[in-house]
Amino acid sequence: MNCMDCRFHDVIDDPDPHDSFCSHYEAVICHKMTNPNPHTSSRYKSDQSEYRVVSGMCDSGEKRSRSKTPEWCPLDAKEKRRLAHNTRKFESKKR
Repeated sequence: MNCMDCRFHDVIDDPDPHDSFCSHYEAVICHKMTNPNPHTSSRYKSDQSEYRVVSGMCDSGEKRSRSKTPEWCPLDAKEKRRLAHNTRKFESKKR
């Protein structure tokens, strides 16, 4: 299962303002969880986010591989099974 398949995820820009090589980075956040340690003085938007970060500072091609469902996922077992089932259906249609 992957957070990228969940309706509660969002992708935000997460660039390093001091490194132009990292200006395209993005972060995946979960709208069902609040950020337990928001760092308002951080230079990264993911650290400042009010929502929990699943994966930060990702290239576009890395988001899925770095956004596997974490242990702290707030979805209950039934919701996770439904999400996994829908993901498998989607994957089979792509082939």
